[in-house]
Amino acid sequence: MAEVASLPSPPFCVGFAAETENLLEYAEAKRQSKKLPLIVANLMCNSMGQDENSVTLLDDKGAHTLPRSPKDLVAEMLLLHIANMQ
Repeated sequence: MAEVASLPSPPFCVGFAAETENLLEYAEAKRQSKKLPLIVANLMCNSMGQDENSVTLLDDKGAHTLPRSPKDLVAEMLLLHIANMQ
């Protein structure tokens, strides 16, 4: 991911960070190190094996926490956020 995001004219890259602790700190560090415009962060204990998820989107404008929702609705909210970024 970091290699693609570092290309001279990179495609829009979205990273994912499934963390066990220090969610925002670790996810933002990954976003910065990989030079990603957006990373989707979640705590593994809140999502693995469940029908719902709660994620925080991290971009240059900060952290945007989405409400806990069914995973298909989380995906729709993520796509809407991406569309509004471009």
